[in-house]
Amino acid sequence: MVNCVGLVNRLISGSTSKENKWCDLSLFYTTYFIQYKFKHKLELSFGMHIISKTQRNKRRKQYSMQLKGLIMDCSAVRFGLIFNKSLLIRVFICFSFLNMATQNAVAAVADKGGPPPAMVKVATAEEKMLSPTIWVPGTVISRNDARLAAEVAGRLLKVAEVGDTFQKGDAIVKIENTTSRLSLAEANARVIREKSKLKYLEREVTRLEKLAEQNSAAKRQLDQALSDRDIAKSELDVAQVQVEQAQEELSRTIIRAPFSGVVAERTLREGERVDHGDTVVRLVDVSSLEVQARVPYSTIAHITKGSVLTVDINSELVTGIVRALVPVGDDQSRLYDVRLDVEAPNLSAGQTVKVAVPTAAARIAIVIPRDALVMRRDGTAVFQVLDDDTAKRVVVKTGIANGEIIEIIGDIQAGNRVVTRGSERLRPQQKVKIIPEGS
Repeated sequence: MVNCVGLVNRLISGSTSKENKWCDLSLFYTTYFIQYKFKHKLELSFGMHIISKTQRNKRRKQYSMQLKGLIMDCSAVRFGLIFNKSLLIRVFICFSFLNMATQNAVAAVADKGGPPPAMVKVATAEEKMLSPTIWVPGTVISRNDARLAAEVAGRLLKVAEVGDTFQKGDAIVKIENTTSRLSLAEANARVIREKSKLKYLEREVTRLEKLAEQNSAAKRQLDQALSDRDIAKSELDVAQVQVEQAQEELSRTIIRAPFSGVVAERTLREGERVDHGDTVVRLVDVSSLEVQARVPYSTIAHITKGSVLTVDINSELVTGIVRALVPVGDDQSRLYDVRLDVEAPNLSAGQTVKVAVPTAAARIAIVIPRDALVMRRDGTAVFQVLDDDTAKRVVVKTGIANGEIIEIIGDIQAGNRVVTRGSERLRPQQKVKIIPEGS
């Protein structure tokens, strides 16, 4: 190989003629490119770290400064050499020599065993049932979401604060119960009176039964006493029912939690008067959640109870199972309600999600991870790892996508290994070394 340093010394010293100097300058340019820039390219490609990066940058800076001086020295003779045939012949010979030297350098590198194996991660192509999908918005809702209303009229004595948590049966709202307590006391007094009256009539019937054996007049009185006693029994039953009604009305002055949950909203405060049917608080069960999505009619034929759909929750893909499909569309939106059971942490009522809904029947497809795709201007391809651990570039087309996997159409079969990490600088027929999973 021609020595660049020697050429520089000859050019700077002026020991050559103008024509030779111009030839040496041309030779220097080409030699510099081959010996340093091309050599640097080989170092990057094959890992032959001959000199350090700092030394390489220092040399480039020195040669750059020398080239600037040489260009200034030779600029005066440039036009006079254009038509010099002998000079052109010598330049051609120099370039031919450099071309041979370059080929020898490449061959020398190849003789050393070629590039080392590329470190890659792989995945196996699989056959799966896939169908085209569309993403529709959804909302996380609670199965138990109730607005609790007053069942009796009165003044509010206590209303739970928003955010308070209650167990099933706990008191959430208390209403003034003076009237209800008085009604209960009155009903209890009526029961006592009717019991006393019934006891008197029973004794009277017993006495008249003895007299009726002696005369007919006593028989008529006995009949009347028997009738009065039966009426007294009925009136006692009515009084006891009134007691139960008063007790029920008194119990309704306290609104209790129908299920465990948290108070999400309250519409009235302590001291305000409430009428029968007025909403006081909203109770939500945050432990029983599901996803509600509204889907177009065209997807109904491809969704059934128990279908597994993909749900996007904060860019995290989870599976949801269709719990219910309401086959009645909304009058305005013309959409149908779908409910899904989703097992995911940190869900909250009111959270927005996305649901992948199928738009056609599922079919068998060859799928690979999205990371295996190599996108270039000339198309999309994947690198298949052959049995001899060499990489083969395979041009493919993409099809149905579902989460982290995507369908490919090309010369890839189920069971083939494809590169998912390390394919950016991978070349066809290059040896690879597979990185174990979890490394």
